[in-house]
Order: sequence, then structure tokens, then C-alpha cells
Amino acid sequence: MSKALEAGKVTGIYNAGVSHAVLGRALAAHSLGPPPVLVGHDISPDAERMLQEGVMTLVIDQNPDLQVRKALLILASRFGLPGGVAESPVVPFTVLVRDSL
Repeated sequence: MSKALEAGKVTGIYNAGVSHAVLGRALAAHSLGPPPVLVGHDISPDAERMLQEGVMTLVIDQNPDLQVRKALLILASRFGLPGGVAESPVVPFTVLVRDSL
């Protein structure tokens, strides 16, 4: 990726796994042209800072805490455990940009 950044050939990055801070440092080290559009997953302090600074364009927050709670409730319900509540497995996601922070 470094060579592509240096050549100015990267116009967008979809980050689904690398640390937001690590990616931000890589982009800062290769700031030769217009910054690429950067889309990341799950809001974190680093992602929030990068949105505020304009480094990151958009964050898709999938609410991992709610995903875990729903999964545990559904499993408990499936196995007849107390406290298990059958509910929709759908977890809404939020799209965050600088102005929505």
C-alpha cells in the first residue's frame, strides 16, 4: 500500500480490521496528494478523533455491544435458560461523519 500511496494512486480505503490509529499514521506519512476517502468500522476514540480532524470520512458503527447482548439472549432463549428472550437478531448500524459527532 505504501507505494500506491506515494504514487497518489489511492483514492479510497475501506478499513475493516486495521487499527484506525495505525492507518492514520500510514496516511500521514504519505501525504503527497489529496487524502483518500477513508471509511472505517466501529467508533473508537481514535476513529472519533480522525473524524474530527477530517482524516476519516465516515465510520460504520455496528454496535458490537448490542450484537453480543442479542446473541446471548437468543442463545439463552433457544436453550430454555432463564432470562432468555426471543427477539429479532437485527442490530441497527449507525453511519457517523464529522458533523454527527
